[in-house]
Amino acid sequence: MSGGRISSSDALRLRVPATARLSTASTSLSWSAGTQRSQPQASPAAAAQSVPELDRGAFLRRDYVNREIERRAAEYTRTRELRFFVSTFNVNAKPPVFDLSPLLKDHRATPASRDALWESWAGAHGAALGPPSAGMKAGIPEVAADAGDVLIFGFQEVQKLSGTAAVITDESQGRPWRDSIQALLDSIGSYVCVVQRQLVGILLLVFVRADHANAVQNVQITSAGTGIAGVGGNKGGVAARFQLYDTNICCVCCHLSAHEQNLEKRNAEYRAIMERVVFNPMSDDNGNPAPLLPSYPGSYAVPQTTSILDHDVVFFFGDLNYRIALRPEEVLRCIKAGDWQYMASHDQLNSCRSMGFAFEPFSEAPLQFAPTYKYKPFENEYDSDPDKPGTLKRTPAWCDRILFRGNGMRIRSYRRHEIFASDHRPVSAIFTVPIQQIDRERRQAVCDRLWREISRRENETIPRLAVSENDIVIGTVRFRSPLYVHFTITNVGRVRTRWYLPLQYIKKWMHCVPSSGELEPKQQVRVQIKILVDEHCGYSAMLAEAPRIECTLVAQAENGAACFVALHGRYAPTIYGCSLELLASRNGGNGFMVPELWLMGDALLHRRILGTNRNLFVENCPDTQAVESLRDALANTTAAVREEALEKAPPLALGQVLVEFLRYLETPIVPFDLYDDFMQAAGSGDARAVLHVMTRAPPIYRNTFVYVLAMVREHLQRLALDLRSERDANPTASLTLRLAHAFGTALLRRRPSEQAAGGDAGDAHLDRARCLLPLLRALETADDTRDSDAASQTTEDASNGSAFPLYELLFDSV
Repeated sequence: MSGGRISSSDALRLRVPATARLSTASTSLSWSAGTQRSQPQASPAAAAQSVPELDRGAFLRRDYVNREIERRAAEYTRTRELRFFVSTFNVNAKPPVFDLSPLLKDHRATPASRDALWESWAGAHGAALGPPSAGMKAGIPEVAADAGDVLIFGFQEVQKLSGTAAVITDESQGRPWRDSIQALLDSIGSYVCVVQRQLVGILLLVFVRADHANAVQNVQITSAGTGIAGVGGNKGGVAARFQLYDTNICCVCCHLSAHEQNLEKRNAEYRAIMERVVFNPMSDDNGNPAPLLPSYPGSYAVPQTTSILDHDVVFFFGDLNYRIALRPEEVLRCIKAGDWQYMASHDQLNSCRSMGFAFEPFSEAPLQFAPTYKYKPFENEYDSDPDKPGTLKRTPAWCDRILFRGNGMRIRSYRRHEIFASDHRPVSAIFTVPIQQIDRERRQAVCDRLWREISRRENETIPRLAVSENDIVIGTVRFRSPLYVHFTITNVGRVRTRWYLPLQYIKKWMHCVPSSGELEPKQQVRVQIKILVDEHCGYSAMLAEAPRIECTLVAQAENGAACFVALHGRYAPTIYGCSLELLASRNGGNGFMVPELWLMGDALLHRRILGTNRNLFVENCPDTQAVESLRDALANTTAAVREEALEKAPPLALGQVLVEFLRYLETPIVPFDLYDDFMQAAGSGDARAVLHVMTRAPPIYRNTFVYVLAMVREHLQRLALDLRSERDANPTASLTLRLAHAFGTALLRRRPSEQAAGGDAGDAHLDRARCLLPLLRALETADDTRDSDAASQTTEDASNGSAFPLYELLFDSV
């Protein structure tokens, strides 16, 4: 791990506080496992734009937590430095029958031994090279590799690359090398082999000191052939990855194409290995396949594969076969002079790295040793051309290389070893690598603190409201009697807030002002609620005892929390809004007569109110309290209460309650089904046609219709007697029009659905007011042929059953 980065497997195991789990099904924790991704990644803000709206906030929160946990790695991570030994050796198909200990022995050379080693190096070329210079001796390492914490060995050509052996892996050829290295390591310590993979002639071995073995996990191995037909294993690479403590490590052992002229081919093979070496997701602890994770927010779920560069530490080594672009004699002269820098400036690999053609993400220690290729096997001289004595068969080159990548890595040595069995000399490097070890409990504590901080900050910006009252007692609600209550909304948050009262919680009998608005922090608004139960709330007059009215009003902050206000009250029982059937049959009624209507008519008659007040039925009573008292008394089932109220009620109160009672019946006196026919008959001016329509109404509606018209007719007749002194031919004409308006709108109306559609507006309302005019005028003149004394019939006669002489006409027609 480098810079506090966390592996994908660790990220998936990281616990998230319950209060912070948001949309975990669609958004995954995405922890970077390397210092550089192989593919460019979108910024969190840009990536979040492709996420659905509901998930975008969750994605941004998690991205913030990821970045903060990485930034605070020092709070939960301990860094320890481990020693890595990496070597590469092209063994030229030779078995390990020779001594491999020089790979690990500590050669602390004295000046005398350095001179002797130089003589060994020069070999047959000593005369040509002349006496050694100080620079040449400087290329002889003073410190050789000793056993480290992790040892990585790469071999090439462990089997012959000819015939079928060039494409088929013979593991029996690589196994002796593994056994030889194991035996060598057992002689100096306790080591465990954690990686062993062979691809034709390429062999990769990784050993870990026993006390670190339990810290190795998530080992994965893969390979990519680039040889014959572009896929043969005679050339290519073997790669392995593993997690050591909490650092991800990848090592790649390669064998690229030979010959100086194949530079572009080597570069192409490098790029192919980088593209094709991919590690698929690991299985979980139960052996199940790893879950599919989105490769970027908003994409389809794809396996979260890992490439070479997606690691904290990478070693790339092997027989890379890059050559030195100098003549052989120039190279020999530089070797003699120890001019490694000049040769390195003409090295093909260095040139490709500097120009970005290959290996640009990697680093390499300075080349401070003689070229490692091409030697005579088992000899200490560069291979000469048998056809041209005194000349070299190949220009000496640094074919065997070790490159690396990772933050904080320090290289302690980079050198060659004098093992003569092959035409190559092995090369090794020793690194000090910072290895991260995470304290899981501390990391979780950091994660928890971050989520709590996010919650705290979000809570500060969440719009919040408070209401002055959570419970409001609204008292007794009466039909068509408005009642007012109020409460106050306060913005108790820290941001400007838009608020509203959701319509679905506002009942038909409520009207709230205002119902929405904006509030600055600490600002208040007073909401007034008008409570009015009328015919628009539906016909449910409810004569039951004290039915309750309950409602919960919601004050909602936009993008914030809601407040609740509960309203409690009772609905005063009333005869308004009932059906004729209910009123006629309750309390043991006969079902053909409405007692409340008969009581009001009887009171008007016996109190001599009919015919004595021109404003009766056409004007409202100014004493609203008297109207409410009478209305409540009529709903009472106690006869004494009703009789007392009827005796004391003002005349206008009696007339107003009677008209309102008719107007707010659940089904009007002229039933809905007869409305159009009634209006058509009234338009013809034929009173008998109007009355004939009512023959199709149910009996209770016919009886009530006759009773009301008889009452109006009696009122007009009595007024006419009193007004004849005015010597007007028709003293009640204007009053008849007013009564027609009052009772026409009370006796007829369309269905509520038709009214809402506009069927009861404008001219239609005026037509209803006039529809009774022909009938009232016909009834007004129906008694002209009778004796004038009949018009002054006494109240006593009326009590004997002939109170309304025009009953005869009505009954003849209905």
